[in-house]
Formats: sequence, structure tokens, C-alpha cells
Amino acid sequence: MEERKKKEKSALTFIIALLSVVMGLVASLMIFLNPRSNTPAFPIFCISNIFESVAAGIILAQLIPFYKISKKMEARAGVPCPETRFILFSSIPLTAISVVLVEAVMCLLNIIMARSSIPAEQAPPFIAMYLSTYLPLIIPSVIICYVTAILCSKLIYKMVGIKTPPKNNEV
Repeated sequence: MEERKKKEKSALTFIIALLSVVMGLVASLMIFLNPRSNTPAFPIFCISNIFESVAAGIILAQLIPFYKISKKMEARAGVPCPETRFILFSSIPLTAISVVLVEAVMCLLNIIMARSSIPAEQAPPFIAMYLSTYLPLIIPSVIICYVTAILCSKLIYKMVGIKTPPKNNEV
């Protein structure tokens, strides 16, 4: 049982890392396409955002008890990991928590870097800059990451070797 727990924790960390890559891409595209944004060349900006989001995602995966959240969702769904219905339910808190927190960190870092290149007398208020960048990213990122989590979770669970446990009447 301990081996399965380690595998599930590894799978959840991998899923969060994958979602972090997606968040970095979504944020890069949305910010870059904003005509008011002052971003560097897209490839540099995109790679920077992906690194920031993956680092934040991996750190958060270690700090937040996603495994316990997953087990609670498994009990509520009444379906074992990695059944499809389990993935549909467990992806909701996994996606919501990771998107809100990872995007917050990524936007914070980007706003700090952007403000450092603007003369102090011309810079807009920090909170206004932060919220005008962060808030438009939340809903698209949650939707895209939820779909990504649903589509990739089964494959990731299979890659780490997690199978649906046999039912009591099966041998």
C-alpha cells in the first residue's frame, strides 16, 4: 500500500508540473497578445514564464497536501483512482488550487520585473498592474488546465504504474 501511495504522490506532482507548463503557455500568450503589455520577445518571455510556473508548481506540490485532497475526492466519488469518474472529480480541486496559486506567483514575478524597467514616476500602481494581469488569466487557465488534467491524468497514472484496484469479488 505504501508503494501505491508513493506512486500516486509522484503522479500528482507530475500532473501539477504538466499543468504548470500549460499555465506558463496560456499566460504567455494572453499577456503577449495584450497590446498594452511591454514584454520581451515571445520565445524568451514564454520560456521564462514556463520556468517560473513549473518551479512554483513543483514547490506548491510539495507544500499542499494534494494526495490527501485526492483521497477525499476518491471517497466522495466512490470510485478508486484512476477511474475516469475519479479523474473528473479530483481534477477540480487540483486544477483550481494550482492555477490560482501558480498564476499568482508567476504574475507577481512578472510584475516585479516589469516595474523595475519603468521609471518610478511613470509606473502605474503595483496592485493595479498585478490585478490587471492576474485576474484575466484565471478563468481561461482553469478551463484549459482542467481539460488538460482530464486528458492526461489517465496516461500519467498508467506511466507511474497505478492500476485500478480489483473489486472485492474479483480474484
